[in-house]
Amino acid sequence: MKCSGCGHFPGEDAGLDEKIQYLLNRHPDVVHLGICCCHDGRQRELCREIAVICQIFEKHGISIMRGTHSVF
Repeated sequence: MKCSGCGHFPGEDAGLDEKIQYLLNRHPDVVHLGICCCHDGRQRELCREIAVICQIFEKHGISIMRGTHSVF
């Protein structure tokens, strides 16, 4: 999934909520975060919006893996 951009948080953006629910309904074991989730791709700190989304997935027992390839 692609986030809805800066300033769009779950519970405040119906489209984002729909994307999250879509994944939750599929019961994945893990969600991989692309490097774009870490600001400019070089920093390790997650964007605030992505951090909130990750908390939702973790609350549902879904593991979070940073990166989809060996940039980190």
